[in-house]
Amino acid sequence: MTKGAKYVYSIAVIAGLLLGGGTGYFMMFTVLHKSREMYRTIAPVQFAEYAYAQYSRADAEHGKKATEELVALLEEVQRLQPKDRDEWSRAFGNYQGDLGFAYTRLSILADGANDKAASEAYMLRAVKCYSASGRKQHLTAAELKAMVKKLDRRLAAAHTSRSAS
Repeated sequence: MTKGAKYVYSIAVIAGLLLGGGTGYFMMFTVLHKSREMYRTIAPVQFAEYAYAQYSRADAEHGKKATEELVALLEEVQRLQPKDRDEWSRAFGNYQGDLGFAYTRLSILADGANDKAASEAYMLRAVKCYSASGRKQHLTAAELKAMVKKLDRRLAAAHTSRSAS
């Protein structure tokens, strides 16, 4: 092999290593950044499961307390989200739909306690949050409440069938 070929091959190897290393670094940086965004969603999701378990299986007082705590957590998480996030990150930090469902469940609990004023106030917030969630379907208070009740029946049936097997 000639001296000139050795130089060309050496330069090609170095350029390949630099290009590959740089590309790998930026790819890993992107993955790590996105994983941090996903990590922020773990606590709200886990707490939402706990709150739903309390709402569906505990007495009304414990269900209401857990759901109110979920609302406080989701509102705080929404408040702390940076405003300049990219589209992918915003998708993982949009809890408006979850807030709408939580407020609807609080309204259902208020209905059970015959507190019409509280029920209506919760449903106003529920419709506002659900509409702000970015979903294309805009629901009235009655439609949203019916949808959440139907969802809760399906979740209860799924839980019952899972625990029976």
